[in-house]
Amino acid sequence: MLFSCSVFLLTGFLFTGAAHAQQVTGTITGAVTDTSGAAVGGVEVRLSSAQTGLSRSVKSEQSGGFRFLLLQPGIYSLQASLAGFKAVRRDSIVVEADRSIAVPVSLEVGAVTEVVEVTGGAPLLEPNTSSLGTVMDSRKVSELPLNGRNPLGLANLIPTVRGIGFFGGQVLSSWRLAAVSIGGGPPLANGFLVDGIASEKLTIAGSQTFLSIDATQEFKVLTNAMSAEFGRTAGGIISLVSKSGTNVFHGNLFEFLRNDNLNANDLFANRAGRRVAPLAYNQFGGTLGGPVKKNQIFFFEASSGETFCAKCGEYGFPPGLVARKRCLPAWWI
Repeated sequence: MLFSCSVFLLTGFLFTGAAHAQQVTGTITGAVTDTSGAAVGGVEVRLSSAQTGLSRSVKSEQSGGFRFLLLQPGIYSLQASLAGFKAVRRDSIVVEADRSIAVPVSLEVGAVTEVVEVTGGAPLLEPNTSSLGTVMDSRKVSELPLNGRNPLGLANLIPTVRGIGFFGGQVLSSWRLAAVSIGGGPPLANGFLVDGIASEKLTIAGSQTFLSIDATQEFKVLTNAMSAEFGRTAGGIISLVSKSGTNVFHGNLFEFLRNDNLNANDLFANRAGRRVAPLAYNQFGGTLGGPVKKNQIFFFEASSGETFCAKCGEYGFPPGLVARKRCLPAWWI
């Protein structure tokens, strides 16, 4: 009888602040006009993060244009004001990884104390790039079902993405025996990024680092026409963004269990008179995030691990391995 067991655990600390390290970020651009369509310069445009409270402001150019660079993914609100015009406020602007969106602003004549709130309208445009890609945001990552709780499994739902082997499955199997083809390209031509840092294995296809569902803010798969910053690779790009802390303390604890109590036996085991093979698969961990200094410095910690034990001596292993134990280590955040 052979028992195959794997245990892995890693704790990571992710800190963010007003000055943050290299990350995969987004951009907001726009133009300020009056009701006649003429450009308005000198308008103070302020952008604020709904999660962290961080804010920054710029003045619109004489052409009316403005832009905010290096924005962490999240939800933002934008307000524009100028003497002689009503202030304009737009909430729930979603910034995603590797995305540049245009937010037009139209000012009406009136007192600056009056505020025009924009709550609807046409979808925000992305005219600043020709890249083709799909974002899996935090809601999809946390709510869509995943066997093995590997967020990269959702990449298989994106057109032109074809997982090979155990891609998107249990992390240990996915790390060792998986690859992916994007847009018909070879697996070794793809690039993997974690917070903007290269993470692909050098000798075989696939990602070197994995984030758990609870540590993943979102990820984006670029399938075609990437910009020059991704010039190292000739295939597609999978870019992951980790979570960060906010102004509110938040966290969770979890335990997921799969065992043989609910498993059905297969046809061949029934014919041979064998019982259901024992199985005990546990995934456990937790997260904790919050402010170190409100509106300035934040922390986020995620810890995940799993144990997998299955009786497999009678199911295809050589007799010489029976009654021996094998431990297969792996790590993830």
